[in-house]
Amino acid sequence: MSERIHIPYLTPGLNGSDGLMRQHFRQAAKLKERLTWEVRAQRRGPTITQPVRVTYTRYAAVLMDWDNACASFKHIGDALTAAGVLSDDSPKIIAEFLPRQVKCKRAEQRTEILIEKI
Repeated sequence: MSERIHIPYLTPGLNGSDGLMRQHFRQAAKLKERLTWEVRAQRRGPTITQPVRVTYTRYAAVLMDWDNACASFKHIGDALTAAGVLSDDSPKIIAEFLPRQVKCKRAEQRTEILIEKI
């Protein structure tokens, strides 16, 4: 069983003017709510309570350092839990996390999350 979630934009990393380190809590809450609705609209099955592998792919015109790219999953992981796709975003449920970055044209930027039961 696998589930694929498409998000038509990129989320911020750690750094930058809108990065997680400088992000105001209200701005973060709005982004989490937006992501939760994006995920809910694509949700197919029951809440996953077993260990899974999450492949997180950022299609971006400019690639980030790996620490920033991995951190950009923070709000998405919270949204997956809030939308009821995953019962928790802890290592007990997300047993494997595979971040990927693919260079693309700016107009093609997006995020894809593949969730596979282990």
